[in-house]
Amino acid sequence: MNRPTRVLAVSLVVALAALALSVFTSPVRATRTAQPETSDIGSVDAFALIDLGIMSEELLAVRDEFTAKGDAALNPLYQQDMAYKNQLNSMTPNDPQGELVYQQYQANLNQIQQTTQQINNGYQQLIASQIADLYKKVYAAANEVAEEHGYSYIFVTRATDELIQTDTIQGVTQEILARPLVTPKDNTDLTELVRVKLGFPTREEMDAAIEARSQKQIEEMAAQAEELAGEQVEQDAEQGTEPAEPADQP
Repeated sequence: MNRPTRVLAVSLVVALAALALSVFTSPVRATRTAQPETSDIGSVDAFALIDLGIMSEELLAVRDEFTAKGDAALNPLYQQDMAYKNQLNSMTPNDPQGELVYQQYQANLNQIQQTTQQINNGYQQLIASQIADLYKKVYAAANEVAEEHGYSYIFVTRATDELIQTDTIQGVTQEILARPLVTPKDNTDLTELVRVKLGFPTREEMDAAIEARSQKQIEEMAAQAEELAGEQVEQDAEQGTEPAEPADQP
């Protein structure tokens, strides 16, 4: 169920590529009929802002809760799967119960596959809904910034030519569509103003938070592994068996 942060960030670019042709227009000034001047046009990297928002602690907590519920639904099925396998391995080829147990094993395996698919679909829907909500916030904040600073049109665009996803034709095409051929001038890039209005952290702050979160997860997994190893030693001692020797390292 763990999804690497980098994969998530890349998937956001693909999911948001259609925004490349979007325009934020200030409602108050949208009725202008005159040709807009250069000072009337700005740009916002909505992709980067949504990328920051999707990795916030609040939205991460919602996805973590979804993941935990998915694990809770799958764990009993996996335990039953192991029980069926052990039972089948202990049976003789002519055991009259063998066919019945095998059918039960197959039914449980199908249930695992169906539940996994449902969880994956639900997770994708959850992320999609979070992205949609973030876009609405970016849209509203961009219109506020446009009104405050006198912009009539704000284009959604990427400010660099760096392509994140380059392993498929579709991915490259979507990346190209998300970028202009003429890079916006710094004084027309309103991304930072919109970020501040949204209260989002900087990229550096977000990267540091992600690194700290990853390190915490690693420490928790190590602690759990150590706890399980200790429990196994206690069980072996109670049963009077010797603990297994570690495998020789090559």
